[in-house]
Amino acid sequence: MKVMVFDVGGTEIKYSVMDEQMNRFDAGSVPTPQDTQEHFLDTIYALYAPHKDEVDGIAMALPGFVDANTGYVSNGGALLYNTGTQVGQLVRERCGCRVTLENDGKAAGQLQSCGPVPCRAAAMRQCLSSAPAWAAASLPMASWCAAFTLPPESTAL
Repeated sequence: MKVMVFDVGGTEIKYSVMDEQMNRFDAGSVPTPQDTQEHFLDTIYALYAPHKDEVDGIAMALPGFVDANTGYVSNGGALLYNTGTQVGQLVRERCGCRVTLENDGKAAGQLQSCGPVPCRAAAMRQCLSSAPAWAAASLPMASWCAAFTLPPESTAL
């Protein structure tokens, strides 16, 4: 199983495809659109599209008050255009796959609390291979990673 992972920040979007062994493919970054949510969604889709046939879903960390259960962003933080919108549903509709969201700071802390890198790697592999499936969010340009729940197909955002 592979997951498309995004770390959305106020100035850039870091992305990667990641598998159960924590191998990363096609990692990089692009500027975060500052103008509209439509431009943001277009950017996410443009990064996702080349991998749509090889990944099982999207895991995304982004700024603001994010309801990880519903995909609703009540306050977009650095990306005000996401305020008051169902970002999870919008990404799912645009990309046609399962999506899970989490606040970027909270995501960082989720696996950081696990301890040293081997612990995080083992937790990531366990999460990615368990049911319901888990997705891992990787920050290709940073030294840490975080895990997210990727809902089963029937309950995906």
